[in-house]
Amino acid sequence: NSFATSFILEELLELQTLGVTGSQLFLAEHVYPKSLQHNALIHGIGGVTVNKLYLSPIFYWRAKKNKLKIFVYTVNSTAYAWFIRKLYADALICTDRPHKLQKLS
Repeated sequence: NSFATSFILEELLELQTLGVTGSQLFLAEHVYPKSLQHNALIHGIGGVTVNKLYLSPIFYWRAKKNKLKIFVYTVNSTAYAWFIRKLYADALICTDRPHKLQKLS
């Protein structure tokens, strides 16, 4: 599967007009994701991309409840990736060092 993520909502909406399904799109946020899930839901976007520092059990639970996928960035530590896998099993991980995290797959 292919996915697109962007911090700019308008870019994702443009992809939708070009035929990309909302389930392939992730809306991202640089700072605390206060309205991230709400914005994704009202625009038919299937996932949210959140900084690893803002991933929390409440954020994860709300996303799962709303049937939103979660993409976490940027995780370069195997220990941090292991932690995410254990607590947030369905979260996708973005990394700059895929060779280090390959063993977790």
